Amino acid sequence: SDVIQYYTEDGSKISVRPSGTEPKIKFYISVHTKLNTSQEFDLVNDQLEKKIKLIEEFLLSLWCIFERHENQVANNHYQAEIRKAEQ
Repeated sequence: SDVIQYYTEDGSKISVRPSGTEPKIKFYISVHTKLNTSQEFDLVNDQLEKKIKLIEEFLLSLWCIFERHENQVANNHYQAEIRKAEQ
């Protein structure tokens, strides 16, 4: 399938692919770190959950930038069409 994968400096992986059944894009985030003892599990798990949230927030911010750009392009096109029609 069509998949794009990004690897971050810390070894986290973000995979992006289109849905095969719906008009949407799917994101998969994989993070990891070393677990020295089983007693550290909850702490390390919380750290990894926070890392996932940061990646999600970053991806959402990129989407917002893209969406604003697309809206501006559409608005510019609309304004140009209005000017043409007025001539």
